[in-house]
Amino acid sequence: MKSNTLKSRVIGAVIMLMIATVSVQAQDRRQGPRQGGPGHEQVEKGERDGKKPGHPPIPNMTEEQQEQMKAIHLGIEKEALPIRNQIGEKEARLRTLVTAASYDERAVNKVLDEMGDLKASVKKLEIAGLQKAKEVLTEEQMLFLYKHMDKKTGPKEGRGPKGPRGGR
Repeated sequence: MKSNTLKSRVIGAVIMLMIATVSVQAQDRRQGPRQGGPGHEQVEKGERDGKKPGHPPIPNMTEEQQEQMKAIHLGIEKEALPIRNQIGEKEARLRTLVTAASYDERAVNKVLDEMGDLKASVKKLEIAGLQKAKEVLTEEQMLFLYKHMDKKTGPKEGRGPKGPRGGR
């Protein structure tokens, strides 16, 4: 009789251990890369190189070209930051208007129009920077830049790894 009780306890303990292992593995997959994992190394490497992770470097750039491109990029980012901040404020205002008890269509449309104007301003800055890059880069380097410009490999700026809705 005692051997049956011992066997059932051992079997129960093994089953519980297997369930716990599967549960931990399932949670690990959902959370993505952790400290020290391959994704973490890529982010650290991208930050050390001064490049965005996932974006290939432009080939055959001289030190002078790299410095000029950094200056162009920094100038664009300095001008675009306050505009992007305004876009964030408009998005918050829009969320407030849409979730309000009474719906004000005119106010919603006004905020949407303002957001569109601000986003167009940022895009104009980016295109102006691209035109400045033409003065710095060779034709071959510009061709490389054009080919890789539309390939978005990482999360969009301002969004986490879960996408536009934060995983909802």
